[in-house]
Amino acid sequence: MSGAVVEVAAPSIWRQQPFWNLFVPAIGVGLEQQIVFIALPLLVYQATASTIEMNLVRGLGLLPNLLLAFVIGAIVDQADKKSWLVLALAAQAACLCGLALAFQQDNVQPALTYPLIFFLSTAIYAYYNAQTVALKMALRQEDLGPATAALSSIGQAFQMLGPALAGLLLMLPSPSASLWAAAIVALLGFAAVLRLKLPHAVKNPGERLGVRIAEGWEALQANRPLWLLTLVVIVTNSAAGMFSITMLQKPQAAGLSGAQIGLMFSVAGGIGVTGALLAPRVRQRFTMGGACLLGLGFVTLCYAAASLASHPVTLTAILACDAFFGMIYNVMTWTLRQETTPTPVIGRVTGMTGSLFKLAMPFAIVAAGLLSEQAGMGLVFLASAALNGAMLVAFWLTPALRNLK
Repeated sequence: MSGAVVEVAAPSIWRQQPFWNLFVPAIGVGLEQQIVFIALPLLVYQATASTIEMNLVRGLGLLPNLLLAFVIGAIVDQADKKSWLVLALAAQAACLCGLALAFQQDNVQPALTYPLIFFLSTAIYAYYNAQTVALKMALRQEDLGPATAALSSIGQAFQMLGPALAGLLLMLPSPSASLWAAAIVALLGFAAVLRLKLPHAVKNPGERLGVRIAEGWEALQANRPLWLLTLVVIVTNSAAGMFSITMLQKPQAAGLSGAQIGLMFSVAGGIGVTGALLAPRVRQRFTMGGACLLGLGFVTLCYAAASLASHPVTLTAILACDAFFGMIYNVMTWTLRQETTPTPVIGRVTGMTGSLFKLAMPFAIVAAGLLSEQAGMGLVFLASAALNGAMLVAFWLTPALRNLK
């Protein structure tokens, strides 16, 4: 009888119950996020006919990530992760019910809904932060890459369905029906998270919040590859913001209808989902550093090509290519954070990097608008390509990034 040991292959993430207990609620939270971004501004606009009020609602959705990311990350690291996930979903359901009741009134006062919108956005962000920590606690190290890719594809899928979702929301008999539907989805996610089992984490309740935030900052800077990649992402996200906002304007300037523009971005979103799901295979073939270089290189070419393109088919192809390779690059970034950050500080590091990633985007978007008015959209695309290309060169010249496995 042979004494050879037969290795049993570990099950795919799709066969693991802990992953499904996080994946199902993530679908609901992704839907809620789109409703915050699409439905609430539409409801406010219907009530006020004011684009200023509508844009204010969109701004409220971004504030938690910019203002509270460091604090939320520190609290999540200290809290019981499952309890925090449950609390975040319950808070989302409560806020959505409150907003639905508010918009059912005959004389809606949008200003009275702003605190609820802010708390809803905060609860959504808090859920995502805790989800990042729970994922690392629930799955094996080798499953973090595929799991991160799968969860990333949810957001991309909802972005793809954004135009269709907006149309469906406008067709509903009651303006607040979408909010009630989202509240039900949050409660279903609540039920899924209740089944999640996580290992017990030892707490240190004596530490002050400021001390915990400082520890997270030190952990981020001590993780040299992640810190260097964070600096790169600050610039590449700025370039992406400039490209995206200008790419929204170019089809309109070319005379395309709203339906045609929506179709273009939906096709690109679908290709982006494919890129997210294939990212782990690209990493296996080229290593993480190679996958990042591949993504940065093709995205840079897309930005440059957009300065010359005008035909709808060409623009769609550029958007699709950008979505595909951009998602590969993004998934590699998030996977590096998941794999290299110690569990006790991952909530803080996730909050800090998430905030830093978007640090320069508002300024870049404003600069893109000014540059477009003064010199034309073509120069904005070339500027985006130059920024991205500079980071491509910097990435290649940095061994700590280029040699990532």
